[in-house]
Amino acid sequence: MPYAFKHVPMDFARAFEEGESIRLGTFGAYSRMEGMRSDRSEGSQRNYLTKEISETDTDARMALDQLYAIQFSQNVENLHINNVFISNSYERKLIFCMSTQPDFDLCDREKLAVFRIEVRPFLEEIVKAHHYLGDCVANRVVYDKRDGDISKGEARSFNPFQKPQKFEWEKEYRVVFSSDSGENFVNLRVPQAANSIRRTFRTPEELRAAGFEPTD
Repeated sequence: MPYAFKHVPMDFARAFEEGESIRLGTFGAYSRMEGMRSDRSEGSQRNYLTKEISETDTDARMALDQLYAIQFSQNVENLHINNVFISNSYERKLIFCMSTQPDFDLCDREKLAVFRIEVRPFLEEIVKAHHYLGDCVANRVVYDKRDGDISKGEARSFNPFQKPQKFEWEKEYRVVFSSDSGENFVNLRVPQAANSIRRTFRTPEELRAAGFEPTD
């Protein structure tokens, strides 16, 4: 999509608008956030084994084999405890979260400023200024993520653009960078990206209060 929206705390709005502080975070860091955005499944996919698999249960055995094949081919970090298989393949990948539309009610509640971002040139400037981030992929988040049940022949692999349905209110548009990060959060300075950032207001009155005049 050509445009997306970023909600930023007022204290950091000016720095973000000028490209002086653009914050990326890892899947792992976001999975440990508190509050209404808390999603413990960020960066991982759970598959449960809810019952013993019999010799004749070919679907379940194929699902279990598929799960091991996915984990082996992707070289992911795995955890297997009490018949819960957790794939943590994106724990250290950096992401940048935006929204497909502005949420002015959220801005009022949490004292946020909202910016319209021209996505392609914005990301091009970030990658150009910080080569270590590698390539990036951007897409809308789909809210249909759920755990897999190996006993029923399901083996779900991790999709970085999936979240559980209860987070659909976020209307997230997400950017995933290819390089791993040893830091939970990274603050980037990319002044050239400021050309792709423009603050958005709900009403002409809000625009004037911020010191601007409305234009058609």
